[in-house]
Amino acid sequence: MYAKKKVFISGPITGHDEPKVKSAFNYAESKISEKNLFPLNPVVVQPPARLTDKEEIWSYCMKVTISMMLNADAIYMLPNWQGSRGASLERQIGLNLGIPVHYNLDDLYIYTEGNNPTKEVIVS
Repeated sequence: MYAKKKVFISGPITGHDEPKVKSAFNYAESKISEKNLFPLNPVVVQPPARLTDKEEIWSYCMKVTISMMLNADAIYMLPNWQGSRGASLERQIGLNLGIPVHYNLDDLYIYTEGNNPTKEVIVS
């Protein structure tokens, strides 16, 4: 038996329409699951009720989601991630740690099947 490869889903969350955000992340989660991969979906993170300041809430959620991401074999970036402070941070951390970053599901599927599609990694 083998462990499923884990894929962290990254994209814009803060300041966006919650139902649309959940729909986009959950759609990606279902597509990743269909390929027998294990999705790591950050929309499940809920800050404690005691946090009320927007910046504290963002910081809390980023700490949790980055810890999720650190366990990933790959990162899938949802469309329009570029305008998101959190998604940009997740991408940069992933690249610096050698976690392959993918921008479309087809490349992600090819990568996780052991091939070498176009992906972004930092080469030093």
